[in-house]
Amino acid sequence: MKRIAAAGLVFVAAVGIALAADRPWVEARSAHFIVASDDGDKTARTILWQFEQIRAAMQNFWPWAQVDLDRPMLVLAVHDDNGMRALVPEFFERVGAIHPSSVAYTGPDRYYVALRSDERLDDRQGAVNPYLNAFWAYTAIVLGRTFNRELPLWYERGFSALMGNMIVRDTSLQVGRSIPYYITRLRSRGRLSLANLLAVDRASPAYTDPAQLEVFDAQSWMFVHYLLFGEDGAHRGQMDRFSQLLHEGKPAATAAEVAFGDISKLENGFSAYFSRPTLEYLDMRADLTVNRGAFSTRTWSPAEAAAIRAGFLAPRRPADARTALDAARRVDAPGMAVFSDSEGLLSEREGKVDQAKAAYAKAIELGSENFYSYYRMGVLMLGPMADADSLRTAARWLDRAAMLDDRFAPTFNAVANVALRLGHADQSLSAAERAVALDPAQTQPRLSLARALWALSRRDEAQQALRDGVELAKSDGDRQAAAQVRQLFERTAAPAR
Repeated sequence: MKRIAAAGLVFVAAVGIALAADRPWVEARSAHFIVASDDGDKTARTILWQFEQIRAAMQNFWPWAQVDLDRPMLVLAVHDDNGMRALVPEFFERVGAIHPSSVAYTGPDRYYVALRSDERLDDRQGAVNPYLNAFWAYTAIVLGRTFNRELPLWYERGFSALMGNMIVRDTSLQVGRSIPYYITRLRSRGRLSLANLLAVDRASPAYTDPAQLEVFDAQSWMFVHYLLFGEDGAHRGQMDRFSQLLHEGKPAATAAEVAFGDISKLENGFSAYFSRPTLEYLDMRADLTVNRGAFSTRTWSPAEAAAIRAGFLAPRRPADARTALDAARRVDAPGMAVFSDSEGLLSEREGKVDQAKAAYAKAIELGSENFYSYYRMGVLMLGPMADADSLRTAARWLDRAAMLDDRFAPTFNAVANVALRLGHADQSLSAAERAVALDPAQTQPRLSLARALWALSRRDEAQQALRDGVELAKSDGDRQAAAQVRQLFERTAAPAR
């Protein structure tokens, strides 16, 4: 079985491949995902259907889960190993390197996945989804959006592995199928005590050392599996309670103590569990309301494919992205909005702000459907010297961004700032509240909320929002921004209302 690599999605600037017309790219689109494949319409629809089934199952499994993402997810499905070589060359450059079946990467405008469409399910001694890492990535994103906080590593990685290996068949889904190489690691290389497993954080050797991480991931998966399915589901209530406490904002240690009690009391049962020859799993009905035939499809032109790949390249391999865009430019891609979308991303990555603004302006002129181009155009117009006309234009682009994607918190945070600068404190408050609701774990929306409340003379609420922002601050930039808001409050000393 081919091991699935966990890494960022990177694209090669193989212009000849990017612009090749012998294997056209077909895009299939649903309400929640976009899949493009060079392996035909049927392949694109099938993979899109699988992602929709994973989403539906997660919503069924966790009714409280935030399965709708804050930006689009684009899946690029290639038909063979050579296709993956073109997309992720770093896995092919070293002799003996693992050739991935799927990889995932978070970009500023989209979540990206690349996978091999010719991989097949491995039913030997269990069932391993060849797209485990792709579904793992989606699960991790959902967990992050649901809890809006840093989760215990065993919980995040264990759940992501469990749901990532969901097996999607024509009429059913299977959750919790065995992952043979995880079981082999645990039986051959030992494991942590449960107390130590729960204590692992991002500074622990169990996480930072790749060799130890392999065992940690295997044990995290097995412990989540045990809590959900072991001993006839006897511990499912404890896991649900732990999840609920995390969702309420309780510290992980407190949640574990309340939900599990003395964790050492689970050691014997858990030790016996991973020694079992077979493991239970959940068989669920597929969501047959999802109709593959209803997915909209279209074929990308070679130039469009090159421009989109350049956008994928831009955050990670800007030089290769520039080469791809230059090739696309020679076949009239500049007449497509997606070309200017990618040009804007790349120019920002290269630190060319004026070129980025020009590219985003062109994308808007060409009717771009990418929310990020409107968002960035609006933000780039918000310099400290921006006049009222510039602010109103920025507000218009930000409103368009929000219409195209109403879950991206930074857009609403920017709307709040523009509205306040235009003297519309009520509008600023509404937008800031939306930004906080979408991403309550971030400092900047809290500070925007504090400023809007202060402008409305709601002093006590403003001070509380500021304190919340300070508590959430993770960077020097966040702390400096909070200090500036505090200084604003001290200077203006608005009367309470």
